[in-house]
Amino acid sequence: MDKEFITWLMGVAPKSGVSELEYSDGDARIRIVCSSEVVREERRPVEIPSIAKASVTEEPVAVASVRHEIKAGVSGLFYRSSSPGAEPFVKVGDTVEEGTTVGLLEAMKMLTPLESDKGGKIIEIVVDDGATIDAGTVIFVLEPNA
Repeated sequence: MDKEFITWLMGVAPKSGVSELEYSDGDARIRIVCSSEVVREERRPVEIPSIAKASVTEEPVAVASVRHEIKAGVSGLFYRSSSPGAEPFVKVGDTVEEGTTVGLLEAMKMLTPLESDKGGKIIEIVVDDGATIDAGTVIFVLEPNA
């Protein structure tokens, strides 16, 4: 993603009256969340420019995704720890390897470990402990290892 475009999105989101904006371009993804004070401050329509692809004369540079989502494979209940009162498997800021157990999913009275499918640093826990989730629900967001 172009840095100028991201800066433009960050400036236009609060002025447009939206509370949340998400934009994807291939593997790259950005999510902007505005505080309610900023959204209430000024509400006016914002014109979104069309994005034209420029011709590239240099070799393309590989861009690593800055976030990776760990999703539920099944519907059921999500647990952050192995038992009530136990320490959670992971916390925000923890570094995990591929295959690390990050939670448990209970479906049809069976507990299934939820494992990280990528190594990296946990940057967000999206689902509360004990929440009912559907297959495909994003549970954790991590910053992948370089």
